[in-house]
Amino acid sequence: MLFTISLLPITDYRLPIPDSRFPIPDSRFPIPDSRFPIPDSRFPFIKNLSNLKLVKKTLDRLLKLIQSISLAILIVSVSVLPVFAQDVSNRDLPMVSTADDSQLELTKFHDIEEFSDNFFVNQITENNLTGAVFTLVKDDKIIFSKGYGYANLEDKIPVIPNKTLFRVGSVSKLVTSTAVMQLVEQGKLKLNQDINQYLKEFKIKTDQFKPITVDHLLTHTDGFDVAWVIGGATRCQSKLLSLEKFIRENLPERVRPPGELYVYGDVGLALAGYLVEVVAGIPFSEYIDQTILQPLDMSQSSFQQPLPSQLAANLAVGYQYKNGNYIKQPFTCNKSVPTTALTTTAEDMAHFMIAHLQGGRYGTQRILNDTTVKEMHRQHYTNFPNIPQAAGSTYGFFERFVNNQRIIEHGGSMSGYTNLVFLIPEQKLGFYIAYNRNSLNENLRDDLVQQFLDRYYPVQETIASPTEIITKAIPEAIPEANIPQQYKQQYKQINGGYRFIRYPRKYLVKLAIVLLESGRLFTIKTNQDHTLTIFPGRSKWEEVEPLLFRATDSNMYINFRPDSQGKITGMSMSSHVHLTYEKLPWYETLVLQLGLVVFCVIIFLW
Repeated sequence: MLFTISLLPITDYRLPIPDSRFPIPDSRFPIPDSRFPIPDSRFPFIKNLSNLKLVKKTLDRLLKLIQSISLAILIVSVSVLPVFAQDVSNRDLPMVSTADDSQLELTKFHDIEEFSDNFFVNQITENNLTGAVFTLVKDDKIIFSKGYGYANLEDKIPVIPNKTLFRVGSVSKLVTSTAVMQLVEQGKLKLNQDINQYLKEFKIKTDQFKPITVDHLLTHTDGFDVAWVIGGATRCQSKLLSLEKFIRENLPERVRPPGELYVYGDVGLALAGYLVEVVAGIPFSEYIDQTILQPLDMSQSSFQQPLPSQLAANLAVGYQYKNGNYIKQPFTCNKSVPTTALTTTAEDMAHFMIAHLQGGRYGTQRILNDTTVKEMHRQHYTNFPNIPQAAGSTYGFFERFVNNQRIIEHGGSMSGYTNLVFLIPEQKLGFYIAYNRNSLNENLRDDLVQQFLDRYYPVQETIASPTEIITKAIPEAIPEANIPQQYKQQYKQINGGYRFIRYPRKYLVKLAIVLLESGRLFTIKTNQDHTLTIFPGRSKWEEVEPLLFRATDSNMYINFRPDSQGKITGMSMSSHVHLTYEKLPWYETLVLQLGLVVFCVIIFLW
């Protein structure tokens, strides 16, 4: 039976380390007082039997004290055992390396194993993780690959990078986007073509908004409502709906013009995957296997659900950590296959990353032309077109800048698993990480990115910092006298509450937003000096252009969106493309909505 022991550092007990030079003070033995002379060795201290008894009694007390301290130290030592296994300490944590690292000493990554070991062992022991894997690629090679912890806690099966499979969740969207770009390259799909030209079994309504294109699907700007599909995953007890039927029956309404806003979701990429199926004339997973997985020698990867038996045997068990226990998560079949269904190993995913870093080539095989890869990787949408190093969206990847490095990446989470694909195209470098535990704090992945870049790609003094780059393009704070009158009224409208834009608008689940999503709400207050204060946190922002503000303590920007009548409807942040918010009307503020709920409950119970 799995049990856990609380993790408490030794320093928490404040126990002194015994030193023969410094006896440990004990309240039972008073410290000598200068008013009373210490017995002199020139005079015999032990003069009679009573003195011998006193010495024996004193030695007994000292022995008991030493035993007590030793027991306390033993207890503390036991308490630092990692909580993920019964009998595993840090030195027993399984770590399996599979990459050829013979050339590492000749590169800047000569100490990558030390870096990786320190990071992942600390993460596992401090965050109640079960297992993890880290694989680093540079140019056309895997230069480091190592597994940590357990793929299966109960059977003590370690994570092995070229053998252990992980379910990657939304990282699947990268493979789907790559498949779409293959068909674009072949001229079978056009990026700016109305997708209704390809759909046969159903059509997208265009009576209210303009047509949706492939470009909109790949950049999450399709304008569909967010769809949280009830029953989107099943226990695989019956045959899954066809991709066409699943999409047709669950296609949400259109709620905004396509191309207007980035709202991350599954609908657009599920539709993109369906277009692959329609245009290619074969099932989606079969197309992926033939044109991506096989050419890239990803023999341990599949979109099939349930997995083929030879792959299922090596699947890491997914866990949820709750109340000190690790709960096995069942294997679920996800109906939105193109957006969530890929299962793979770290080293198979390394082959995929190498292909993207090498212009579509892996070994002697090619899945895309170099020009197509460049088109896929470039920025296609951003909320800040005039701000250098503002986050954006490529075709499939998120884009952002850290330490002056342009990163394209995509994370994935699902029941029992958390993943990240991270690429720096200009450096021909990337890494993949995976954990077999869900509900992980996003900061864990971000911490690895930041620590990795700080160590291997620190900001150089000879290179212009993001602040210097941005301030060359954006003027300093605008004096009050220079602010146009038309913006002064809009400035006053900024005051109020804002809510994260990613939520359903046409479904009953919207009610849960009010009760459960209070953490996605914040308030903005305008100040007389044309600065803003954002609560909670009390961060301060100064205006550098009408409706464009810069943080006073960082390189982050926010801008505000007016509608056609000039009314402020929302805002965005420059650090991540998905950080888009809408301004709440007075009747949707949290206080009023909760007040109405309480009022209705009181009336109902009266």
